[in-house]
Amino acid sequence: MSKRPEPRRTLTGEIRKDRAQVARMLRSSPFFGTGIHPTGNGGMESDDFDGDLDAGNPGTRGWAFNSLRVAIGELLLRPGSIGNDALANPVTPGVVNVRATGFALPVAYTEVASVDVTIPSGCTRVLANMTGWVQGYNVKTTGGNNTTGGDYVYARVKAGSSQSAANMPAGVSGNGGTSCATMGLGSLLTGLTPGGTLHFAVMGASDYVIAAHANNDALLTGTLVWLR
Repeated sequence: MSKRPEPRRTLTGEIRKDRAQVARMLRSSPFFGTGIHPTGNGGMESDDFDGDLDAGNPGTRGWAFNSLRVAIGELLLRPGSIGNDALANPVTPGVVNVRATGFALPVAYTEVASVDVTIPSGCTRVLANMTGWVQGYNVKTTGGNNTTGGDYVYARVKAGSSQSAANMPAGVSGNGGTSCATMGLGSLLTGLTPGGTLHFAVMGASDYVIAAHANNDALLTGTLVWLR
């Protein structure tokens, strides 16, 4: 029997080599040479990652992620890429604006304008920045601290369990004199109950009792930053 032609023997060898190469490729990792590899627990990491996600160690180089954790370098986000509901501590804005007239101002502090604000769902803290004004109209002509019936008006602001403490009086002359006392309050209130209410008020007082009058006026305004 004569020998096979040389071209056939060469072609058979090439086919065998091709089959062996394909087999090696099928057995090799598709991540070879990419600089990344799977971790075997549903995650991926770069070849230079020097931390341990399972132990909570983010390392100092490379990156890694699995279903529970991500370790990366600087995170660059486009504006608006994270919605408020996805944040651990989203912010809910609010305002307070209440006014009252016609009240009397006794010697002891009393609430002259107030409002109860509902605490937003999920919020347990609030940063309150409040300002209150109290105006007194003095009809007295005699008595008080001098012969013309002079008096002093005081204002104090209340936000939940917190209230301003300083007394900053405004002098009021007699015979229909008016004056306005002002007080501010900045406070962070914690431990709030979502869905409950929080009380805000401006309180007023006078040294010698200013009677009820239509010109007695009080205003409480403020901004609220509700926090989870």
